[in-house]
Order: sequence, then C-alpha cells, then structure tokens
Amino acid sequence: MNEDSSQLQTRTISVIDPLSQAMVWSRDVLFRPFDLGKWIVLGFCAWLAGLGERGGGGNGSFNIHDGGSRRDFERGMHEAWEWLLANLALVLFVVAVAFVIIFTVWLLFLWLSSRGKFMFLDGVVHNRAAVVAPWRQFRAPGNALFRFRFVVGLIGGVIVLAFLASLVFLAWLSIDTDAEKPLLILFLI
Repeated sequence: MNEDSSQLQTRTISVIDPLSQAMVWSRDVLFRPFDLGKWIVLGFCAWLAGLGERGGGGNGSFNIHDGGSRRDFERGMHEAWEWLLANLALVLFVVAVAFVIIFTVWLLFLWLSSRGKFMFLDGVVHNRAAVVAPWRQFRAPGNALFRFRFVVGLIGGVIVLAFLASLVFLAWLSIDTDAEKPLLILFLI
C-alpha cells in the first residue's frame, strides 16, 4: 500500500464536526458582540430574500347547506352565471387588469428576492451588516438568478395553465344542460 491509501483509510467522517463549527459561527455572528443594528440589517436581508415565497394559509372549507337550501344556492349560481354572461366584457377587462397587476407584483418580488438572497448570504458569510454594498456587488448574479427563476416560473405556469385548461375543457364537454354550468364554474373555482 502506498502512503495516500493509508491516509484515506484512517480519515473518519464526522457529522458532528461541521454542525459544531456552524453553531460556533452562528453564535459569533449573532452574539459576539451583540449588535441590534446588525440583527435588523440581517433580518431585512433575510426578509428580502424570502419575499413572495411564503404561501398564505387558510381554511378553504365551503358548505352550500349553511343557511339555505340547495335550490336557493342553485338559483343564486344561475343568476350569477346570467350576470356574468351579460357583463362578459367588463369581467374580462377586470380579469385582464388583475392579471397584469398580479404578474407585475410577482416580477417585482421575484427580482427583489433574487437580489436579496445574495445580500443575506453575503451578510452571514462575511459577518457584516450591509445593504448597499452587496446590492451593488451582486447585481449580475442576482439578476441572473432572477432570469433563471423567471423562466422556471413561466414554464411551471404554462404547465399548470395547460393542465387546468384541459380540465375545464373536459368538464365543459361533459355538461348536457345549461342549468348545471353555474355549478361547474363553482366547482372549478
């Protein structure tokens, strides 16, 4: 056996050593010395890095039997369907405007988050609280990350929209009478 193979055999892999080093580094960054300004700046960078990535919660339960009969519900859905058809141009305009606003906000959050990820990593790795210098320093990689996330998001959105469109199309084909269309729309929503 040569010298290199004997060194490889005696080397042990430890899970605890990197964790210990990470805990010491975290303690040093956050508490030695304790600096509230650094906490605020790192917290801002962490918030910026995660901007738009947290989903909302909520209970999506809906029961048509609360406070009314099924017939009342169906009549209300039929009236809503008739109103929708009568005001289709207005509804399409509002949906288009809402889509443009939501898409623009998504782009802004995605861009800020992409740049913020580099700012936060820089602050943690270099044990410093800075916003302006890393914002400028990591402009190119932050923008490249934005472009990558934008393309991946668009591809995912197209796949989801194609799937939903196929579901709507199949459901629409399965309807025999006009009376069931409002219930179908509620189901799809």
